[in-house]
Amino acid sequence: YEGINFELLYEKICLDSSLQDCKKHIETAIYDYFKDMEIPSFPTLYDYLLLFLREKDWIFSFNWDPFLLQACNRNMKIKRLPQVAFLHGNVWQGVCYECKVWGYTETVCHRCGKELIPSKLLFPIGEKDYDNDPSIKSEWSKARNFFGEAYLLTIFGYSAPDSDAKAVD
Repeated sequence: YEGINFELLYEKICLDSSLQDCKKHIETAIYDYFKDMEIPSFPTLYDYLLLFLREKDWIFSFNWDPFLLQACNRNMKIKRLPQVAFLHGNVWQGVCYECKVWGYTETVCHRCGKELIPSKLLFPIGEKDYDNDPSIKSEWSKARNFFGEAYLLTIFGYSAPDSDAKAVD
């Protein structure tokens, strides 16, 4: 598999029932790698972006790392921050599928009191069903609604791979 796109390789692993232990190992390793990242203590681009935008603005992120949510945490007392959605999941984002509530991982649902489940990060590239997968469906719905009404849209730092045609659409 040398030189193959990671997402295509992951899809091959997902489709092979004999490799489910390998699939789980990859998912755990990626989650653990990103979960342990910490934003620097000094102001970063994330801080400036959050403080520059208004409460009615949105940030739609494809990043799995926790930097944007960590910046939200440390800036929420300064002003009302823009809305944030993660179109491919995030290691600090948790969900209660029963109540359809999103929040931070390792916290509980404010409706039923159950611990929030970490959002899914990896999807087989051929099966990225943004309309039906519960872990990202609502995030993509928010994006579609916002894009349909937005006066101005800025795309910063995203280069979709050819294999992610669904996201580009």
